[in-house]
Amino acid sequence: MIFNLSATGPAGGPADYFLWDCNGDGIQDLMVAPGILKMDYSGLSCDVLRLDVTIISWTGPGSTVLEAFDAAGNPLGRVSNSVQGAKEVLMLQSGVPIANATLSAYETCVIEMIVN
Repeated sequence: MIFNLSATGPAGGPADYFLWDCNGDGIQDLMVAPGILKMDYSGLSCDVLRLDVTIISWTGPGSTVLEAFDAAGNPLGRVSNSVQGAKEVLMLQSGVPIANATLSAYETCVIEMIVN
């Protein structure tokens, strides 16, 4: 399953991101400091109804936000990190297809993205 992923920085400028093994498992993760990841699922041949994004945020609770939207741009849900410096999963589930999503982050490592 392939979707479009783009990144921008604060106020639409360039995002500051790089590959780094955040959790010591030998696999390069995506460190975002700061930036907004935009995920577009509209070209997929299946409906996306759930997003699971595993992160480690080095800033306080509420500083990393995952938001989902339908095809018309209406918000379907929003969830933010609740801990600092520990791995957690941001999960959004919807009864209607998710067309796109954003992950707004500052000093956050994205370890895994699962689309269902």
